Amino acid sequence: MRQARTLYLASMYMNQPVLGAHGIALQLEESTLGHMNGQVRLDPNTCSLDLWGDPKGCTKVAPRSRPVEATMMRTLDAHGHHRVHWALEIQGIENEKVSLIEYPAAHLWYLSIATGSDGTSVVPMLDATLLASDATGHRPTQPDGDIAGSHEVTEYHLQGDGMQIIFHRGNDEDMKLVYNGKEFSGRPLHRETTVLGLIASVILEASPDRDTTWLTVVVPDARCPSNARSIAVTTFAVLTTKRTSIMGPELVSGQLDVYKVVSPLSGNAW
Repeated sequence: MRQARTLYLASMYMNQPVLGAHGIALQLEESTLGHMNGQVRLDPNTCSLDLWGDPKGCTKVAPRSRPVEATMMRTLDAHGHHRVHWALEIQGIENEKVSLIEYPAAHLWYLSIATGSDGTSVVPMLDATLLASDATGHRPTQPDGDIAGSHEVTEYHLQGDGMQIIFHRGNDEDMKLVYNGKEFSGRPLHRETTVLGLIASVILEASPDRDTTWLTVVVPDARCPSNARSIAVTTFAVLTTKRTSIMGPELVSGQLDVYKVVSPLSGNAW
């Protein structure tokens, strides 16, 4: 059974409050593919900081917790960093546009918060378990799990050579591949288990009397430790152009199958 993805992120102390808070913690769990639900914790306390930048001498106001929903968007990263845009809907917050940006290649997350009057604030988000207690003495901890165990990964987010590929590995009905925002599943998604791993192929371009272009992705088997959110993976893909003519491939001379290898594809899996 596929294990749901979980996130537990927190900001460092911010001198200038964002969303009315000097500290933000975000806990999310995947509900369906491309959707996560959870809570955001907004800490309004004002603090002084020690040598390490950890809060001390803080006020003692109770933080606010609000339900939050995250939806993966198909926003194109114009700078080519292959970042993933999650739109956040936070209950009770309507005048700010809040986005969670995933930077898979660097294993980083940050919030982008746009307001009508103050412009846009960028808030780096770290693994919450790395941070000290907040003003109220709350120390973030990850949900209980089998630290020594691991599970087979089923979700792959890969980038390379202008490609953004998401692959969900499951049974025949659940398996899907998303290539630059276009989703393939069911019969259009061809798959076969080989010595290389799972091979997933889809037709990107096809029309009568013209060449057909296939995308084939090698999906490696991998396991993720139970105490980690994801692991780094690398693989490759092949673009295959099957040459033909208006009278069929019999009138084409030379090599009929032309390959372009895209390597490496890299990213994260969980």
